[in-house]
Amino acid sequence: MRITIILLFAFALFGCSVTASSGFEFVDDLVKRDFLGIREEDSDKKTTTKTTSSTTSSKTSHTTTTSSSTSRETSESKTTSTSSISINPAAAAGGVSLKTPATTDSTTYIKVGDYATFSWTYTSLSVSPSAVNVEAYCSMNDYAYPIARNLSIKKTEVVWDTAEYEANATIPFLTAMYTLHIYNSSGDVDDTARAGYLAPYNNFIFGLYSPEAYTSLSGSGKECAYCFSGGFSMLEKSVLRSTVILAIISSMMTTIFMWR
Repeated sequence: MRITIILLFAFALFGCSVTASSGFEFVDDLVKRDFLGIREEDSDKKTTTKTTSSTTSSKTSHTTTTSSSTSRETSESKTTSTSSISINPAAAAGGVSLKTPATTDSTTYIKVGDYATFSWTYTSLSVSPSAVNVEAYCSMNDYAYPIARNLSIKKTEVVWDTAEYEANATIPFLTAMYTLHIYNSSGDVDDTARAGYLAPYNNFIFGLYSPEAYTSLSGSGKECAYCFSGGFSMLEKSVLRSTVILAIISSMMTTIFMWR
């Protein structure tokens, strides 16, 4: 009986020891899992942080590149906007030198119905207009007759068909003197001259006239009262010749007598 009790007691102790050992192993296993879980989470967080940092760095690099590109474009824009032509304020204004008709010739008269040619060169131009207007101005009716409108600055000659203009004109030509005007088509004939820019030209004056049709004086009552209707006869010519000779001889003898 005592032996049985001792064995039972021994088995009970052994069971408690095994249970306790299992319990300790179980607890130890839980602790290790929790610790490993924490390490894995930390590792994941670090990986995520590194990825985020890399992305942020990439964005920052892109932003820097964009800023640099923008800075370059701004610099180029500034360079373009500041590029201009420097003109000395004391420089001469651009002008026109007329070649045809020559300004050294006597007064030029143009018959309505003929072609009139004007040619010229430009001088002292730093800023060229794109086109010019060419006009013939008459002060008698205060009207500018157009010769050419928006004529390219590259063209320095114009041929004016006065017959064509007269046939379609609402204001006909006057027989009068005209002033040739050449000026910037985007400006006005009265613009103030500026250094390097084309100044309006108005230094050539010419005449323009319309010929009248021929009218015979015969039968119009406007015959010359002192004119012969026909030629001299032979007798008339002989008498006239003798009269002239006698007049000359008489004049010479009178002169000689007076000097004596």
